[in-house]
Amino acid sequence: MEEPEEPRRKISELMKGEGNPFYYNTHSPEVRERLRLANLAKTIPRETRDKISATMGTAVFVYMGDALAYTLTSTRQAASHFNCDHKTIARYVRSGKLFRNQWFLTSKQK
Repeated sequence: MEEPEEPRRKISELMKGEGNPFYYNTHSPEVRERLRLANLAKTIPRETRDKISATMGTAVFVYMGDALAYTLTSTRQAASHFNCDHKTIARYVRSGKLFRNQWFLTSKQK
């Protein structure tokens, strides 16, 4: 059963700033190390990373002449494919210039 919005908003406001029980506190070095180790053990499956990339990333369409050669889900995936930095891919997508003398990179499909 969902709580009505008004009580939830009031509780949220009460927990901000000095109303938060952890306000002015910090985690001890031991706790920080335990949290770090716990997060190191977590791995995100490749399929999930690809879904996140497709959702959050900017799709890159790679053309050779007028023909679509590749569709990549993000600038980082394109950078991995072309073995370069993602900033280089983003720069060529923005500029519309020929990449490596043969590829046109765009963020919109023709």
